[in-house]
Amino acid sequence: MQSTCVAIDKNKEAVSLTRENAISCNVRDRITLHHADVRSVLPLLGSTKFDALISNPPYIPERDIAHLEPEIFRNEDVQAFHGGSDGLDVIKDILRVSPVILKPDSSVWLEVDTSHPEMIDQWINSQHIGLNYSATFKDFAQRPRFCHIIRK
Repeated sequence: MQSTCVAIDKNKEAVSLTRENAISCNVRDRITLHHADVRSVLPLLGSTKFDALISNPPYIPERDIAHLEPEIFRNEDVQAFHGGSDGLDVIKDILRVSPVILKPDSSVWLEVDTSHPEMIDQWINSQHIGLNYSATFKDFAQRPRFCHIIRK
């Protein structure tokens, strides 16, 4: 069985690039693309339920933006990495949507700032939204950067 996916981005250029890549990789028939913000995606998805939600959302805390490498500003729109005051703005939006669009026992995988895993775990526990923090995984430099969350 071949996997299919739905890709969502609020940046129109990112959606166009994803479409080009899907065509060049010969998987265009297996991907549905939406130019949308995560907060407005529910009407687009209807009653569809997913096995996994995987995201590399904007997660850089505002205090760290000025310390990023100059090439990041040359190659990226600031909205692609600015995650709000604590870096969790979009992450919280994703987590709020997750219980609605995911099948039971399915997964959310997030790339996050090293300061986020504990904060995300605490936030999930305080919200009672049907998610359980499962695990934190380290990147190649042994920094805690990936969160696995399970829908109950």
